Amino acid sequence: MGGNCYRPHPRVESYLRRKLSFERRRTELTRAGKTLPQEDKQRRSLDTEKVDILNNYIFPSMANVVKFLEYSQEDELREVFEDDIKDLFFGKSHLKQGNPSPIFQRFLQASTSWKPQRGERRSSVLNRTPLHQTVKLIDFRLGLLDYLYYVLGLTAIFNAPKYVFDDKNYVSIVKQDFARLGVWIRLLTKNADIQDFDNNAVARPALF
Repeated sequence: MGGNCYRPHPRVESYLRRKLSFERRRTELTRAGKTLPQEDKQRRSLDTEKVDILNNYIFPSMANVVKFLEYSQEDELREVFEDDIKDLFFGKSHLKQGNPSPIFQRFLQASTSWKPQRGERRSSVLNRTPLHQTVKLIDFRLGLLDYLYYVLGLTAIFNAPKYVFDDKNYVSIVKQDFARLGVWIRLLTKNADIQDFDNNAVARPALF
C-alpha cells in the first residue's frame, strides 16, 4: 500500500484497545465479586492518557476537518480540494472484507448509534409504558438527529432543487413529506439527554 494511505494514529488506537480491555475485565470481575489487581493504578494511568489523547488528537482532528471543509466551500479552493474531499468521504477501508461502508457513512453511524446500557429501557412498547408518557433516554446521541434533519433540509429542499430540477413544484411536494419526517425527529430528540448541556461549561472550548 502506498505512502499516501492514512489510518488512525497508533497511540489513539492503542489507548482505545487497552481501555476497552480494562473495562471489560473490570466488569467481569465485578460481577464475580472480585476486584482487578492494581485497579486504581491502572485506572489512573488510563485516565491520564485519556486527557492526552483527547487534547492532542481527537478534538484537534475535528477542528481540522471542520475548518478544512468550510474553507473548501470557497470558489477559489473548491477545485483545489474537490477530488480530495471525494476520497475523504466516499473512500472505503482497504482492510475490511466484502463491501465495506464509505468512511462518511461509518462516521455518521458511529456518531448516532449506541448500545443500550444494561437495565436501560429500550422502548415504551417493550416496557408497556403508555404511549402518552415520555420515556427518558440516557444517550445524548439521539439529539444529533435534529442537526442531520436541519442540514438535510437545507440541501434537499432549498439548495439542491434549483441546481438539479427545473420543476419548481418539486419543493412544495417534497416539503410536505419532509415535514412529516421532522415530526418524528422532534418526537425522538425531545427525549434525548441533552437538556442540561452547557456550552459555556465544556472542558475544551471550541476556539474556531
